[in-house]
Amino acid sequence: MKLYRWLVVIALAGIACPAFGQYCGQWDPNNPGCWEQRREEEEGRRKAEEEKRERDEEYSEQLERDAKSAEEWRRSEPQRLEAARQNAETDVALKALRAQLLAMPPLPPDRNPLLGRWRIAGSGHAPAGDDWSQLLGMTANPGTAMCAIVFGEGVTEFLPGSWASIDSLGNDSLGAIQYRLHDSRAYALPDQGLPLLGFEIVDRNRIQEVRLPDCVLVRVGAQPTAAPATQAANPTAGAATPVAPARSARNPIDPNSPLGRGVRFQGEKDFQPALQQLLVAEQSDPNDPRVYVYLADTYRWLGMNAEADQAAARAE
Repeated sequence: MKLYRWLVVIALAGIACPAFGQYCGQWDPNNPGCWEQRREEEEGRRKAEEEKRERDEEYSEQLERDAKSAEEWRRSEPQRLEAARQNAETDVALKALRAQLLAMPPLPPDRNPLLGRWRIAGSGHAPAGDDWSQLLGMTANPGTAMCAIVFGEGVTEFLPGSWASIDSLGNDSLGAIQYRLHDSRAYALPDQGLPLLGFEIVDRNRIQEVRLPDCVLVRVGAQPTAAPATQAANPTAGAATPVAPARSARNPIDPNSPLGRGVRFQGEKDFQPALQQLLVAEQSDPNDPRVYVYLADTYRWLGMNAEADQAAARAE
């Protein structure tokens, strides 16, 4: 009697719950549950295969990018070594000139034509946009780009014993500085960052940095005057390199650094040397976002879009 009751309960359960009757323990083509289970298994396999294919493709693409980067780095080794040699020679020459200038008598404040506030000629205010837009915009003109990177788009103030950058955020001291006069040029010798800045004195309200092409400063508050027919220049001065913006969180860097050379080459649309210099700069300071701004733009000009995207991501 009890067995009969259990058989009735099981039969009723199969009627009330069709899924119970459709469970597929072993394959039975007459059981709809088996077909549903097969469909779910095949869908799971297809999904797993698709995910594996995507992972394999991503891995292959990454291997290809790594191989291209490694090959580019290998090919650029002679240029990087030459750039390092030139940088070392320039560094020695600048240190020697700095030492020579420091051995001379200080320039008295009453005879110092650099004292006062200056801004880059033609820059009435800082350009709109974020740092990324400003840096990319500088590449259109390498001369003014380097000047803007050295002095910023605000005001540079030379004081007796110190110098500062002034912009909409306030006054940012750049540290101690000394002044010398040599061969009709006035030199500013910061205690940190730049080894020196040299200026031709065009007139009382206009000076030109001798190593930065087209870098003319005008005295703030002075009446504008026409530029002289021939700007003062140093015929033996080599190409210069930009340093940190005047209000950058980073200290200014040597104007003959790889970053500066890369900026100059990129502005001249000479992208292969620019890439080589910027790769050297990346090795020197991998945490400097300015390097990756210029690297991203250079990579795009060279058609290396994957590398450009990676550099752009690191610049943010």
